[in-house]
Parts: sequence; structure tokens; C-alpha cells
Amino acid sequence: MKNFVLKSSDKWSAKKAFSNLLLPCLILCMGSTGLLGETIELAPHSEVGSKENVGPKPENQPLQVTLAYGDHLTLDGPLENISSWTILHSGQTVGQGIGNSLLNFVFAQPGEYSVQIQDNHVHNAQSCDHSNLPSEILVTVTGKKMVFDFTQVTFSAPISNGNLNGIVLSVPVIVDSYDGSPILFQQGTVYTAGVGTNLTAIPVQNVMSLNPGTVVLNYTLSGSVSRPTYVMFDFIDVNGKVQSFGLQQQIH
Repeated sequence: MKNFVLKSSDKWSAKKAFSNLLLPCLILCMGSTGLLGETIELAPHSEVGSKENVGPKPENQPLQVTLAYGDHLTLDGPLENISSWTILHSGQTVGQGIGNSLLNFVFAQPGEYSVQIQDNHVHNAQSCDHSNLPSEILVTVTGKKMVFDFTQVTFSAPISNGNLNGIVLSVPVIVDSYDGSPILFQQGTVYTAGVGTNLTAIPVQNVMSLNPGTVVLNYTLSGSVSRPTYVMFDFIDVNGKVQSFGLQQQIH
């Protein structure tokens, strides 16, 4: 079965949506034995079948996405199955088309949008070949955007194996807003990925009012690197999107 994947920008909400979609299918196809040989506990039949526990089918639930104004949807999947798509905003049709042309639509104005997709995929009830695409995507378009300029990242001291406490990471961000007003940015800890690391980057200032333009954000490193490795920093922008920065050279 091919997978439908939402790129970066909403990867956590997408993972959650597709976990809800794929779990019943895996249980149906594999029985009560879960992945990695673990046993999945199933509710008693009477509870599963009771009206009080019956909710909307996962495949009928729309996928929810947040974008900044001026952005496109970035879907990675078999979009050739889209026989038609329609985008509604404030009850009005603002876009229509077929197939990959959906990715060319620009969400230029903040607000709530409904992307309705007609998929010509034929589902076989005897197998797990569910539709590759959701029938509806609810898109929230915000009036604020932020782009981290990772080409200009600097550190206050060389990064090497060992204790990195107190080193300051600085990164410029390009800030914009739909109406030109300042943006309130509540930033949290930046987490990292890398073998042999327990490194985080803590913002020097948690809450900032950012005017449109370029602003430098500063973070204090906490933790250490215990072996040669590559490190990836996951920054969260003003719309809750992950923007990742990977060190180009291995830390020694």
C-alpha cells in the first residue's frame, strides 16, 4: 500500500492522523499480534460494538494542516489518483483542478480553508489498500511567517565532543506578517537528534515581539556530545512548524 505523506510542515499532526487510520488496518491484517512481536490488547467485543463507543470512522476524519499565508500544500504521495479537487474559503470556491495542480495553489489570505479531494482509488474491502489521500484537508492559514536562515548560524565557541554547556547558538530569522504588525513569538527549548548526544538549545528570551524583517535569535546550549556524530537541531517557528538545521561537519 502506498503511503500519503505530509511534508515537514505538519508531520506530527499527519503522523497522528495516519496512526488512527492504519492501526485498525494492521490489527485486521495481523490479528492481535502487534508490530515487533508485542500483543495489542483489544477491548471486549461487547465494548467495541456498543453504541457509546462508536465514533466517526478514522478515514472520514479530515486532515488538519496549518500554513503561513503565501504558502502551498506540500504533499508527497501518489497524487495521480486525484480526479478533482476543490478549495473553499468562507463558503466560496477559490480553486479547482485535478491531480498535482493542487500543489500549485497559493493560500494567499489568512483564514480557514476546506480542500475537498475526489480520489478515483477503488478500495478492496478484503484487503488493506485504503485510499492514499484524505477526502478533506482543513487548512488554517495564519497571517504570520518565519524562516530560519540556517546559512548564517554561529556558535560562541567551537563545537566538539564533551560538555557544551553555556555555548551560545545564534541564528537569524526572517519575520513577516500579513498586515505588517509585530509578531508575538513564544519559543521553547530546541531539541536535537544525534548518536551519543543529550544536547538542547534553550532560548535566551522565551517571549519576544518581533517586527517584520530580520531578527537574530540566541539560544544557550545545554548538555554534551560523547562520541563523533552529526547533530540535527529542530527549531519550532511561530506557526508551530519544525525547521531543522543539521551541522554539516561531524562533531569530534
